[in-house]
Amino acid sequence: MAFAETPSIDPCDASDSTLGPAIDPSCRGGFDFTLLFEQCIFTILPCSLFLLAIPVRVWTLRHAETVARLDGKFVANLVKCIHFHLHFRLYQCRLKREVLTQPVD
Repeated sequence: MAFAETPSIDPCDASDSTLGPAIDPSCRGGFDFTLLFEQCIFTILPCSLFLLAIPVRVWTLRHAETVARLDGKFVANLVKCIHFHLHFRLYQCRLKREVLTQPVD
């Protein structure tokens, strides 16, 4: 009966779970942030700031004067933009499919 080897614990993995900000100098040349620091500072902090700014922006826009009116020209331009965007996406899909189906030399 063969036993599975237990994976060795990488010191870089252990230092990634600390807040950091710098990682252990022996890992990745010492020039990197820990994963926990990256998630907290570069992801959670900006998202929370945007979420806090949303009510202020909505309140400001609600009391602001309307700039664009919903008239025929606006609707026509909106339809043209959507039409162009859909054609562009279809073109990209066709190119991707052609690249994927080409034989490899």
